[in-house]
Amino acid sequence: MIDTGRQAPDFERILDDVRQVLKDCPGERFTKTKLREAVKGKNEQIDEAIQQLTNPLVDGPRDPIFALNEGSRTLYTWDESIKPAEPLSV
Repeated sequence: MIDTGRQAPDFERILDDVRQVLKDCPGERFTKTKLREAVKGKNEQIDEAIQQLTNPLVDGPRDPIFALNEGSRTLYTWDESIKPAEPLSV
C-alpha cells in the first residue's frame, strides 16, 4: 500500500483489506486492535468494516469471517469449518 497523503482511504478498500488480512491467516484470531494495526485507514472505518463482515444477518453468500467471544474479548477469524447460523424454517 502506498500512501500519497492526498485523500482519505476509501471504505471499500478498507473492507477488502480487512477481508484479505483475515483470509491470508485462516484460523488465526485477531483482536480489533491487531486488525487496526494491519489495515491502513481510520479506526472508525476499520471498525465498520469488521462489523459488516461479521454480520450474521447478511442475506446471501458471505465470507467465513466470524466474531468469537473469548472471555471478555471479541476475536475475529476466517474459518471455513464454521458454518453460519441458518434461519429456522417454520
